[in-house]
Amino acid sequence: MSRLLSQVEYKQMISYKIYAKNHKQLQTSMKLKLLNSVAEAFGERYWRLKEGTRKAIEFMCQSGAKRGFLNAKDQHLAKRYKISDKTIRNVLKILREAGIILTVYRRAKTQNGRSTPIHLFIHHPYFLHWEELLGLSRFRLEGEVSNDTICKKNEGREEVV
Repeated sequence: MSRLLSQVEYKQMISYKIYAKNHKQLQTSMKLKLLNSVAEAFGERYWRLKEGTRKAIEFMCQSGAKRGFLNAKDQHLAKRYKISDKTIRNVLKILREAGIILTVYRRAKTQNGRSTPIHLFIHHPYFLHWEELLGLSRFRLEGEVSNDTICKKNEGREEVV
């Protein structure tokens, strides 16, 4: 189950004011807060990641520090930091599973499907605003109920859902 953002919601998000009052504050406090939570999610593995992967993660945190979300495409980050887009997707998957980010999607213009992912940083002060604006608490609760139902159906078997 994926939450699709309308064009109006997306425009509200990108036009929202930047969190920090000045660039230096943004660089130091919020970026470091997000980066520390990411490093914590990876544990010791973080320091063994390739330099390009760590730089991509730093960029994600820098970008997320502004408004609490990242909307760069996987391919863009991969090309910029000379790593594979699969590496980017794996990093984002680890962050989702660790509860660092929540991913929603822009609605595709050409079809009724999902398009570009928007990764919301849960530890950013703006997350509560995005959660309310987008109705994510209700959406997350419905997703948890669906996952619980699926897990109950698979009781007794070792399946990853």
